[in-house]
Amino acid sequence: MQEALDAVYTWVDGADPAYREQLADYQRRQNENSRDSVCPSRFRDNGELLYSLRSLEQHAPWIRHVYLVTNGQVPAWLNQRSSRLTIVTHEKLFPEKSDLPTFNSHAIELHLHRIPGLSEHYLYFNDDVFLGNRVEPDDFLDSLTGQQIRFEGWPLPVNEGSVLGCALDFTQALLNARFPTRTGRRDIAHTPQIYRRSILRQLEAIWPAAFKATSSNRFRSPDDVVLRVLYYHFLAEAGVWRYFTAAPGKGPSSIGYRFLQIGPGVDGLRQALREIGEQHPRFFCLNDNFGGATPDEAARIRLELGAFLGKCFPIPSRFEISTAA
Repeated sequence: MQEALDAVYTWVDGADPAYREQLADYQRRQNENSRDSVCPSRFRDNGELLYSLRSLEQHAPWIRHVYLVTNGQVPAWLNQRSSRLTIVTHEKLFPEKSDLPTFNSHAIELHLHRIPGLSEHYLYFNDDVFLGNRVEPDDFLDSLTGQQIRFEGWPLPVNEGSVLGCALDFTQALLNARFPTRTGRRDIAHTPQIYRRSILRQLEAIWPAAFKATSSNRFRSPDDVVLRVLYYHFLAEAGVWRYFTAAPGKGPSSIGYRFLQIGPGVDGLRQALREIGEQHPRFFCLNDNFGGATPDEAARIRLELGAFLGKCFPIPSRFEISTAA
């Protein structure tokens, strides 16, 4: 019998006035001015979640349940009465309530395995990750090979200097102390990531101080644990857990996976989206990197994204108010 798999999403609406006021208040309290930590793209909602959920229902109808983790915000269009959806607030997950509120996705990701009732293996989606074609459970979890790991075609950055770069260095240092002979690690692909709750509990037991520090960092910080890097490279390097390395491929010739980093300009965006629409990759990510865009440019980018996603996923899902629960 195939193991049940749940999906977990994290979401925030950075345009909410109350949220923006709270964010600014804690920035002042902690003198947090790092652009990498408070870049608008980290909190901006471009409407992707609605379409990611449509893609999930269309191409992975076997998902047992969806958990949406938020700070208490709820999308206006969300059908909260759906029997296959549960909203989980940060307060229900963080053991130390003094760590809240948090604006640090690294901290939130360390606690997702604490969701009550969550399946032992679960798929974690950022809201900018989509399924462009049919996927099956064994694309993520195989009874013979175990969990599948998908890598990007580029190595993890070293000494890159940004807050995220320092956190990646810190995470690799944790791994290096345990696996000193390993070098040349690659970044993890921007696809749905499969995690096992018992392994996460093991990682927390190995590195309790690092997990505790990350949880208490309200904003992204140089000493954060980057879970996707720690988890998947631990899985590969420990040699005790079964795994299968599934490199998703690079460039427009690969129809299995596309990663599109959307910059501040609109030149080329329409063509890149058209290519993705024609290829129907199993996984694609539309990464918001247009923090430096002018308001006019940002509005045009969001219009392009909305038109593209609406064309890809025109059928409402059960997770929307307009459909029956």
